[in-house]
Amino acid sequence: MSILDRFPIWVVYLLTVSLVLLVSEIGFRVGARVRRWDPAALKGSMLTAVVGSLLGLLAFLLAVSVGISLDQFNTRRQLVAAEANAIGTSYLRAGFLDEPDKTAARELLHEYVDWRLVALEAEKRDEAIRRSEVIHNQLWSVIEQQASEHPDSVMLGLYVDAV
Repeated sequence: MSILDRFPIWVVYLLTVSLVLLVSEIGFRVGARVRRWDPAALKGSMLTAVVGSLLGLLAFLLAVSVGISLDQFNTRRQLVAAEANAIGTSYLRAGFLDEPDKTAARELLHEYVDWRLVALEAEKRDEAIRRSEVIHNQLWSVIEQQASEHPDSVMLGLYVDAV
């Protein structure tokens, strides 16, 4: 967690604006002193330097914020793809189980997917996560039962790995 993550966004905004104004004021004061000593030193270049530095700062802030957003988007996309692959693999490998457990596991996986889709709605997210955890525990109980019946099954090991 970054230092700036501990503060609300409006505090970060105010700090950034205050810092820009402070640096501008310092630059103005230094420029005024230099102008008193040598009036020809800053002729015409002050406005260009200020505009150039502000555009550079704006480009930097834009690049950083876009980079952070893209990183979060890519991470979320990878996690969603990994979960989808795990669910699909679990569904396919449930076929290795004996018949009553095979049907039960596949029905649980169908229900799990439905609840994961419900979790996209913000107001139902907590309930959906709790229910998906319950379903996951039920899948593990199916695995435990199968493991006690077939302790040396390689196929069951593949299913365990997928779940």
